[in-house]
Amino acid sequence: MKKHNTKTEILEKRLFKSAFVLLCMICALATVRCGPDAEAVNKMYRTASKHLVKKEYDLALRMCRDILNNDPDYTNARVMIGKIHFFNNKIKTAEEHFREARDRDDRSIDALYWLARVQGKNPRKHDIALKNLELLLKMDGNHIGAWYEKGLLLELRKDNKGAMNAFRLAASKGSKIGYAHLKLARIYKNSGITAMSEKEFARAEFFARGDAFLAKRIARARAGTPVGAAKEGKDAKGVKGAGKAKKNK
Repeated sequence: MKKHNTKTEILEKRLFKSAFVLLCMICALATVRCGPDAEAVNKMYRTASKHLVKKEYDLALRMCRDILNNDPDYTNARVMIGKIHFFNNKIKTAEEHFREARDRDDRSIDALYWLARVQGKNPRKHDIALKNLELLLKMDGNHIGAWYEKGLLLELRKDNKGAMNAFRLAASKGSKIGYAHLKLARIYKNSGITAMSEKEFARAEFFARGDAFLAKRIARARAGTPVGAAKEGKDAKGVKGAGKAKKNK
């Protein structure tokens, strides 16, 4: 069993590392502009990105607006403004910015991904979100986030087969791999396929090292789905209460 785990870990590490390097390369290429003025604008964008990571949204927003004043066609800055609104839970405003970025640059995969993602937050827009994700995946079949979001939407539709396929593809491509394995584990568990469920839980746990939130979700999923776990907790309290009542009698 140890040998199997070791081989699995090595494969997962290689997969995760390859996906991470690829994503870094894509992000780096996406920010490139040419010319002397472009160098200053690119520097501003990289600084804005650092502010975004630190959740210094006001500073990031201000810098993105400055970038667009210098270069109205700088798609990534427009997308970042949408992200800032998204993270501040201003979903409608975020969608407007992502849509504008997409309209200005229909080759922008990032704009299309975030547009689909924000549309996925609205049950009435799930159809268009799925269509946009399908379009994105035709442009880039290795987009892990798109496969993951597609899996979430298909799971909401109770399309377990489609969701499993999407999460499996997301898991095979790297980023968010732990969450994708967790989703697969839950679907297998709910379908009564115990052996496969345990394998996917083990894979999810491998990526949960250093991710307390993922580890907590895995623990809850092992006990049942979040809703089921809550019900079980209530039932358990009821049983304990009944036990105490018997003792009192």
